[in-house]
Amino acid sequence: MTERTEFDAIVIGAGVAGLCCAGTLVAQGLRPLLVCETKEVASTLRSQWVDGNRGIMQHPAWQVAWGGGWWYGLARELNIPVQLHVAPPINFTVAGSGVFHEIVPCVSAKAVMNMMCEVSPLPLDDVREDFEAILHAGMAYAPEELYKLSRVPVTDWLTERGANELVSYLFVSLVANICESTPEMCREHLSVFGAFGMLRTFLCGEGALAVMIPDAREGLFIPLANEIEARGGAVWKGRKVDHVIVADGRAVGVRLEDGTEAYADHVAIAAGNPRIPEIFDELPSDAVEPLEYSKQLEHRDFCTMAVLDSDVVQLDRYVMISDEAGNNLAWVWPLHSLAPWTTKPGYQFVLAQSFFTPKTVEEAGGAEAIYERMKGYVDQLHKGYADHIVEFKTQVHRHHWMSPLSHGPKLPRRSAAVEGLWFVGDGSAPLLGVGVEAAASAGVMGGRDIAHALQPALQPA
Repeated sequence: MTERTEFDAIVIGAGVAGLCCAGTLVAQGLRPLLVCETKEVASTLRSQWVDGNRGIMQHPAWQVAWGGGWWYGLARELNIPVQLHVAPPINFTVAGSGVFHEIVPCVSAKAVMNMMCEVSPLPLDDVREDFEAILHAGMAYAPEELYKLSRVPVTDWLTERGANELVSYLFVSLVANICESTPEMCREHLSVFGAFGMLRTFLCGEGALAVMIPDAREGLFIPLANEIEARGGAVWKGRKVDHVIVADGRAVGVRLEDGTEAYADHVAIAAGNPRIPEIFDELPSDAVEPLEYSKQLEHRDFCTMAVLDSDVVQLDRYVMISDEAGNNLAWVWPLHSLAPWTTKPGYQFVLAQSFFTPKTVEEAGGAEAIYERMKGYVDQLHKGYADHIVEFKTQVHRHHWMSPLSHGPKLPRRSAAVEGLWFVGDGSAPLLGVGVEAAASAGVMGGRDIAHALQPALQPA
């Protein structure tokens, strides 16, 4: 079969953002090329298999209250047969306490404050009124208004509203737990949008954790890739980009490592920020500062996956484990009850995650020390866990999820330095979402803007 080399647009990177961008383009009747540099699309959302059990590691955020969500809206528009299971509420516990609190969606600042006073390992009575006022102010913004504060440091915003040192410390520590980061990282980099986008999504019922059937990759994103092809687009899998072709100051196509060249009037970059410098002979000037800044935001996600041969796990909820100061230690979830189709009959399947910056990995003693500590947390949570493990697997991978949540420079949606070049990944701006929704919003809005550039009669994003 001869591959076409002329397209309306070329999208590099077939993660959530790239798939949503290409999906938006085909929905407008255009013919994109989506270059997938891995063997299959949505590589970071793939399950990890342990002795025949499906380890779902990524549960996409679904921001129901923010216009119905971005990937959800696209899946509905393209009529993709997605089925999902909305996860139950989270439980919170302080390590070793044996006391569990259910984190239920809270509609108002007062409701959030009531819950926090109940679950916090630190007394909050003396700061309750001031803390509640901060929550109320941040929860009053419409999503579009909140995004306008994406370049405002949350610490500056807190100071402007008269928050004292203790309230600021407690608020940032709360949000750091939700962001799966450290208070230090959040104090330095978190924006107002990042703080309240995460808090409102996961504490205020404005979003949910959606478990796809059978997982996000096979249940949503592979069907999306198939639909892109069915509507006339092309998806080239397992093919690495050598460089973006730039001629006379304009992006006109891509050259792959196998020598293939593809051309289009518009080239969109949906690859992760660390990959971008590798695909340009000369990095566009308006990408230099954002990419340099994003290097500071790297986190590492340490995961353990354990198959058990006995019913030692009784909790059927996500559990967030904290220390007595409120710092997040680990997330634990029993897939055999949250998503029963993942686990072979007669077994239990328990996953855990813990997040670190490169600095805190070193402070913790390295990966093996982290895994042993995580195993201890889970064994303390579920007595007998360690004794009944029949298969155990670990994984570590890098994340840059703080980039959309930070106040630092972002990649421009449309490059001013190179004509015809677009950035549509979750390191770009504007976006309107957190987690997977950040990437999906960047892809959809970027696709709409590219479609408008190709067909001016179309409404832009």
